[in-house]
Formats: sequence, structure tokens, C-alpha cells
Amino acid sequence: MSATHHRTIVREEEIIRINEWEFHTPDIERGWVRRHRYSNFEEPADPPPPPVYRSPSPGNVAANAAAFAAQSWLF
Repeated sequence: MSATHHRTIVREEEIIRINEWEFHTPDIERGWVRRHRYSNFEEPADPPPPPVYRSPSPGNVAANAAAFAAQSWLF
């Protein structure tokens, strides 16, 4: 059943889709949780996959330097 409180009209970009889920870690003990944005239902989940690595073009020196600088803080 929907809520009885007043709802304001929002722009289309702000509408929460019925099938949207998000991953988050509420605390260390619970680990990763998948939360349904429309109903706020939460369930345990595996961590989301890491971002896809894309190697810079071999001939572009500036792109290679920028990629190295962006990743150098990891080491």
C-alpha cells in the first residue's frame, strides 16, 4: 500500500524506478547489502564487480602519463 503523506511532483530524472537496486555497506559486520530503492527492502549481496580496466592507447604519451598518475596512489 502506498504512503498516505503528501508527495511533491518531481522531475523525471528524480523518479525512482520500480526495478532500481543499489549496493552499499551499512557497516562492517553486515558486509555488502543490495537495497531496493523503491521499497527500501535490503538483502545480503556479494560485492559488486570492480570497474573494467581499459588500457590507454599505446601511442598516446599524455594518456599513459595520466593513467599512471591516477593509479600511482595505490602503491
